[in-house]
Amino acid sequence: MTNFLSKTYPRAYLLASLQEIAERCALITALTQATPAPVSFHWQGDCLVRKMQRLPSVYRHVRLPLSQEQGWALAMQLELAYAQGLVHGDLHPKNLFYCHQQPMTLVISDWEPTLQQIRQGRPALMATPPYVHPDDNVNQKLSYKTDCLCFARLVLPKQGVQDYCALIQPFLA
Repeated sequence: MTNFLSKTYPRAYLLASLQEIAERCALITALTQATPAPVSFHWQGDCLVRKMQRLPSVYRHVRLPLSQEQGWALAMQLELAYAQGLVHGDLHPKNLFYCHQQPMTLVISDWEPTLQQIRQGRPALMATPPYVHPDDNVNQKLSYKTDCLCFARLVLPKQGVQDYCALIQPFLA
């Protein structure tokens, strides 16, 4: 098994916004370099290649609800990402990992949707449906509202989407 996961984006798909994509790639690379699964980008012929290092085997998918320590770790990572203008858009247990040897460690994987979002918003709403904020669903674009809703779903006891939306509303103003 290889130590890297790769995804290739043809240049023709990205052409309309190459500068924005280059900037976004640099942000994602910087954001993930200190994590156990750094992401990097490079050109290979006419394609942009996204390469993410696989997590070591000591990492496992999180279980819900997140512990208080995991919630704080996630909040700090999201705050850093938002300060740089990044939105993940697909936060759910499949994309969150922790090291069972270090309970405070939490890794967000798959920042790839943000890269695709650059191209005129999103050609399609690409997220896990129960985790999409209703406003983003109507607009067919992902925003920080979806990440806030996902965060609430990950750290709070199970509730309905409208209840989560009401709880996060003060943070969206």
